[in-house]
Amino acid sequence: MFIGATEAMHQSKIKKFLAYTSINQLSTCLLAVTSLTVFGFSSALLHIFTYVMLNIMFFFVILKMSERVGKSITYFSDLSKFTFIEVKYAFILMMIIFTFAGTPPTIMFFTKLLILKSLLISGKCLCAVLVLVMNIYSSLYYIKLIKILLIRGYDISTDVVKLNKSYFARPLMDHTTHIDISVNANYSINT
Repeated sequence: MFIGATEAMHQSKIKKFLAYTSINQLSTCLLAVTSLTVFGFSSALLHIFTYVMLNIMFFFVILKMSERVGKSITYFSDLSKFTFIEVKYAFILMMIIFTFAGTPPTIMFFTKLLILKSLLISGKCLCAVLVLVMNIYSSLYYIKLIKILLIRGYDISTDVVKLNKSYFARPLMDHTTHIDISVNANYSINT
């Protein structure tokens, strides 16, 4: 669980990131299975099913984004360039990422809560604390991913925002733009 969470924090490729987060999520499910109760098994299966469906949606949205843009999106830096072009898909990606993180109104919150409850019922309080701490730690890289989506020009390797004109949308008007509105008042009506 610790390896999956720490390695996911330092990834710049989307597929590697999701592979390490899968390690983290499945180790959480394995801890639920160690409770050796029907409730633990069912909560682990619900968590795995939900996580697989979210991964499918995540890849589908990235595939649709890359189709619309016409360029393959493999790195997070590619993702940050195209989120302002495809705002609808960026919003859906943000909702999926919030669900991955397990924020309270989402289904992953409830599946993680069920896993914690199964661990506490079986008397594995130390495992429950470990799951809780690792989920808090893993929410940091999901927040980092949302930061990548929202900030154009975000460089994941240095964790800084590049303030370069090519990363920001050019304004419609600046101090050098002049609008010349002239009305021609010479009307001639021929009948």
